[in-house]
Amino acid sequence: MRTLCSIGLVAILSWSVVGCSDDDDVVGVGPDDGDGPTVPTSPSEWLDAFEAAWGQRDAQVYADLLHPLFVFRLAPADVDAIGLAPTWDRTTELEAFAGLFSDSTGTGPPVEFFRILEIDLDGQWTEDLAPDVAPQADVRAVLALRATADFGADSRDVAGLQRMYLARESTMVDGQAVDSYRLVAWDDLGVPGSRGPAARANDTISWTALKAMVLPVR
Repeated sequence: MRTLCSIGLVAILSWSVVGCSDDDDVVGVGPDDGDGPTVPTSPSEWLDAFEAAWGQRDAQVYADLLHPLFVFRLAPADVDAIGLAPTWDRTTELEAFAGLFSDSTGTGPPVEFFRILEIDLDGQWTEDLAPDVAPQADVRAVLALRATADFGADSRDVAGLQRMYLARESTMVDGQAVDSYRLVAWDDLGVPGSRGPAARANDTISWTALKAMVLPVR
C-alpha cells in the first residue's frame, strides 16, 4: 500500500513549501532523471511516477506519463448521470488534471483540498491482454485508488478499482535505446456496488465523477 502527504490546493503555492511524500524523489525516474521528460523504464517505475505526479500536482510529469493515444473510459454507472461520452482523450484528461489543481472552472464547486490516500496494486502487471480493448498496450494491472477531496463544506471520498494499460516503447536516452512505459488506457471500474451518483447513500464518488466536476464548462 502507498500513502502520500496532504496537499492543500489553496494554501500551497509551490512544491518547495510542501511536505514530501514517501516517493518524493521519483519525478524524472528512469534513465533521464534531469530536467528532461519523465522516462519510466518499468511498470513499477511508471507507478511511482504516477503517484508522484498526483501527489505533487505536477502536470508536466503527468503529461509525460500519458501516451499520445491515451483514452480514459468513464465508469459505466456514471456515464448517463454525468451526461458525457463514455470515453475521453489525452487532452481532456490533462484538462481534468489541471482543473483539479487550480481554481475550478468546471461544473462542480472548486476543489479546495485533495489528497491521495492509497494506491494499491491488486495483483501483478500482466501481459495477458485483450487486443481489442487497448491495441497499443503491452501490460495491464488493476489498482485500488483512493483519495479525498474537499469542495468547501462538502468532503468526498474518491475510490474504486482502476484498470491501467501501459504501452512499451523504445526511447533514446544518452544515445542508447531503452524500454519506457506510458499510460495508453485507463478504465474506471467505478465504486463497487454503485448504480451512479444519484444512487449512492454515502459520500464516495468515482474518479470519473471527480474528474468530470473539474472539467472546463464547454
